[in-house]
Amino acid sequence: MTLLPVADGARLLGIHPKTLHHWLKEAHMFLVTHPTDARSKCVTEDHLQQVANLHGRPLQAFRPLDATSPSLVPSQVSVPPVAENEAESASTACSFLTTQGSEADLLQRLSGLETKIATLQEQFAQLTLALLQERERSVEHRLTTDVSP
Repeated sequence: MTLLPVADGARLLGIHPKTLHHWLKEAHMFLVTHPTDARSKCVTEDHLQQVANLHGRPLQAFRPLDATSPSLVPSQVSVPPVAENEAESASTACSFLTTQGSEADLLQRLSGLETKIATLQEQFAQLTLALLQERERSVEHRLTTDVSP
């Protein structure tokens, strides 16, 4: 089990740490106390992956610069250091395979996005209509107060 500080986990998802806290709370997942610094809260790699899947967020590959990186806390698994060029080529190959292997998943996510856009368009139209009605009432009110002697 690998632990990541909440800020690093949020960065991997491309979201704000408060959003990650909110998403974890919604999914009934809890933060873990850092093994060497009780003030720091961490998220497990498994929980981070689950949250990414739930919200359709790509999880960027996290590669520490060296094995003693303080932001990655291995509790049971140790990863040997990898040369930078090897890590980049492995990351590129892995992302290519993931993209090819999850085409159906991407199509499903795209369909979900289209549905969300349609909902947002409808809400925007309703808000615009409400704003126009309020402006019309305001103008009518001004006209009636200006006409009176």
